Amino acid sequence: MAGHEGGQDKGFKIVDKRRFTAEGETRADAPEDKPRAAARPPEPRPAETKAPAQKPEPRASDPRRAAPAAGQPQYRIDFLSFVASLATNALAALGALPQGQARGIPTDPELAREFIEILGMLRDKTHGNLTPQESAGLERVLADLQLQYVEVSRAAGKPRRP
Repeated sequence: MAGHEGGQDKGFKIVDKRRFTAEGETRADAPEDKPRAAARPPEPRPAETKAPAQKPEPRASDPRRAAPAAGQPQYRIDFLSFVASLATNALAALGALPQGQARGIPTDPELAREFIEILGMLRDKTHGNLTPQESAGLERVLADLQLQYVEVSRAAGKPRRP
């Protein structure tokens, strides 16, 4: 057979790298342990001394979190502001916002219906996980948008359900 010249097999070389013998004693030829980097304990978080409405300082390295220019309001992003954002887009698509505030969103009742359905899905998926204020705000916004949608649809002669 090829590879078996002279009856010598080149097999595997087994090296025992275990540190302890079967009896539990340290072997004399055991490799020395490499010092491992100690895991850094998590830094303790300072106690919350700020009011919950305050926003932490933005990091200068992240351009999206740069401080707003003077005169621009600082907005806190939370669930209700997300709902308000979706509702504003729906209102713009319904044509219910003044032209300057619509920011290029065309009047499209079907697009508004999609935003309303997204808000309905959020209501269903977050049921029981919202604060009473968030739940009431979402319900109020959704009801107002559905009413607006029905009014716009009837005015256009297309009665549709959101």
